Amino acid sequence: MDNIKSKVLSIIKETLNESNIVPAAIQINDKLSDIGINSLSFIKIIVLLEEEFSIEFNDEQLDVISFESVENLCDYIIQAVDRLSTSNSDEK
Repeated sequence: MDNIKSKVLSIIKETLNESNIVPAAIQINDKLSDIGINSLSFIKIIVLLEEEFSIEFNDEQLDVISFESVENLCDYIIQAVDRLSTSNSDEK
């Protein structure tokens, strides 16, 4: 779980740095809007997260207002990864 959170933080920092937005420090409880994430950077982050964790966000979740904080985003990913691993183990 901590590995997922650290990877999410890393992807957010990388994406913001590429967009020339350099927040002082990103914490798990930071609001996405407070650290400079806009709709374009949010979609970039979502694509990277989907690739990293082999998950897919629901279409309803593809809006920055769907996740208030970094922690909300991490919680969604943790649940999606859990569902994926449960689904894969059920198939065996």
